[in-house]
Amino acid sequence: MLDAASELSASQQEVNTMKAQDFDENGIAGPVVRRDLHFFWLVDISGSMAGTKIQSVNYAIKNVLPKVEDLQREERVNVKMRVITFGKGAHWFVGPDPVPIEEFQWVDIDANEHATATAQAIELLSSELTLEKMGGRNVPPVAVLLSDGYSTDPESQYDFSIDALNKSPWGGKAVRLSIGISNDSSSYNKEQLDQFVSPYLKQAEPPMETLNAKTAESLVNYIKVLTESAIRAVSKPDSKLTSEEAQADAAIKPAEVPLPYEEDFESINDDEIDWSTPL
Repeated sequence: MLDAASELSASQQEVNTMKAQDFDENGIAGPVVRRDLHFFWLVDISGSMAGTKIQSVNYAIKNVLPKVEDLQREERVNVKMRVITFGKGAHWFVGPDPVPIEEFQWVDIDANEHATATAQAIELLSSELTLEKMGGRNVPPVAVLLSDGYSTDPESQYDFSIDALNKSPWGGKAVRLSIGISNDSSSYNKEQLDQFVSPYLKQAEPPMETLNAKTAESLVNYIKVLTESAIRAVSKPDSKLTSEEAQADAAIKPAEVPLPYEEDFESINDDEIDWSTPL
């Protein structure tokens, strides 16, 4: 007969075993193979992003992380996150090694650089979306680009970076989204940011395009809603790339990401930022 300590130890072992398992829709426990979902943030840190804009980005991403952890459990994927910042050049703020979402901690970004190297950021992203680095069996990656201006890289370099992204094995299947941060959409290059959006999403009905965040509150809500809907969307299909597909035009439609609507937005009760401030 087991004593109390032994019974407690046996119970703990059972709990630990159950933690290592998952449950199907019928509540039956068993090991579940979870695929990786690679999530990339591309954040403009040029000087024009200083102040409320970058504060809102920091606030939004920091506050969406707990929801991402919840989605990881619900959708049975392993979310791994990385961050590219771009100003005078493009650099890994978090990376190049992916960080599991349960270990990911957001450190506030400053914006004080005198350039906007958007093309270089896209090139850095493309360099990771290969079969060698991503493997052939995962859910499509998600990449969200946040900017308030015009790329200072040559136009030809920008066009080349988009073309390379579209042709990369996982780049063509990725869910790629962009948010233009400004009260006046003419202050950023919407045409260039639209090029970053996944081609198949631009052909959807209604078509996805760069979203215009005019206030701090709308920026936070766009980041929240897009992050959640993108993770839910890419977690559904059984996506697999072969070496043959890698050489072809990867225009396969991997996921449906719905446009965010005003009714999806929440009022933000926080005194940290003047949420009605035009950006």
